[in-house]
Amino acid sequence: MAYRSSSQRHAPPSPTQIDLFLEVGRRLDAKGWVAANDGNLSVRESDGTFLVTASGAPKGYLRRDQILRVDSEGKVLSGEGRPSSELGLHLTIYRERPDVSAVVHAHPPVSTAYAVAREPLDACVLPELVLTLGRIPIAPYATPGTPELGASIVDAIRTHDAVLLANHGAVTAGKDLESAYFTMERVEHGARILLYAHLLGRVTPLGTSEVERLLATSGPRAGGPIPCVPADTAVGSDAHRHRETGDEVSVPGTPRVPASLEGADAMDLARVIREVLAERLE
Repeated sequence: MAYRSSSQRHAPPSPTQIDLFLEVGRRLDAKGWVAANDGNLSVRESDGTFLVTASGAPKGYLRRDQILRVDSEGKVLSGEGRPSSELGLHLTIYRERPDVSAVVHAHPPVSTAYAVAREPLDACVLPELVLTLGRIPIAPYATPGTPELGASIVDAIRTHDAVLLANHGAVTAGKDLESAYFTMERVEHGARILLYAHLLGRVTPLGTSEVERLLATSGPRAGGPIPCVPADTAVGSDAHRHRETGDEVSVPGTPRVPASLEGADAMDLARVIREVLAERLE
């Protein structure tokens, strides 16, 4: 049984906060971004304690009693069971980012595929991502549930609200649980679009001038995202990926759409995407 401190009384989590845990867990499960008991959620409370999902709790069927209160050392203050084995990842983020009050960790398939391929989501392809997240880097691989996992993201999380975890998944941070969840949505949505563009044979990032224009019109942002890589900068080179992960990686050639599909309608393009995906998943 986890150690429990009784030196201080804490107000119970608000019903609204608990309801948000349950809702975010359901959304992650419904979208297929977690399977079984994958993933974990946490919130920093105003009294310096943290709410975190219990170890082994399935996010799609999360119960109120599976949300624990812990202190900054991970000691359980209230609730039954043990906190998530990846609590250390969350606590590291809170230590590095005083502005963050919520963390979501999940395994969205397309983003995780990029993490497995050790390819950061760093090209400036979507205005929305340029304005909200910038680059989405990859943290070096670390064994889940160990102190090394938290240590692996320190450099990246200081300047990014979203980080891919090599061969593992993704983690996002925000001012509250809903914003951290929506950041995860942006990451997976952007990854899916980028994957489709790769499958169609062409990825065309925005140019430097357009990126600068977008950033100029968005107004000042406290600690805004590190800019992504525009079209007129080398993207996806082996040296760039080596800097992101510390590992040498090989990258397969990008499949191209047959010339016969020029002018094809959406149904034809969707069929090609399905066929290429099926071939790669065999």
